[in-house]
Amino acid sequence: MAISAEENISSRLSYIIILGIILMVAFIFRIHHLDKFTFWYDEVITVLDEWGLNKLPPISKLFDGSFLIYNHDYLTLYSHGFIYYWQKLFGLSEFALRLSSVIFSLLSIFALYLLTKEIFDIKTANVASVLLAISPLHI
Repeated sequence: MAISAEENISSRLSYIIILGIILMVAFIFRIHHLDKFTFWYDEVITVLDEWGLNKLPPISKLFDGSFLIYNHDYLTLYSHGFIYYWQKLFGLSEFALRLSSVIFSLLSIFALYLLTKEIFDIKTANVASVLLAISPLHI
């Protein structure tokens, strides 16, 4: 029994709508009271850091053992560089600066969906995405 092209398109559309709903709910959970609390210490350090990407060491240093021993927070230098340019674009408000984390959080839900869909199936991908979307630790 063959599935017609019309049924295939409608089932794909329904899965896209379901993923869209999951991402919208995740967005609402993450955006709610985003600027309610003041910055934590690590956020303040990131915001006040004046590291632009042009001041960062090359990514090839990631494979240099002696460099990594003396620079334990090597990858956080790149997040500081990203935040440096983010604040130049969107300002220094708590809401604007935390919005970058919301975007990466939503991207991680989407990446999890794609990964579990590839490894398992679409139903498992939906369940995994919902669980990550409502996870208090991830929010």
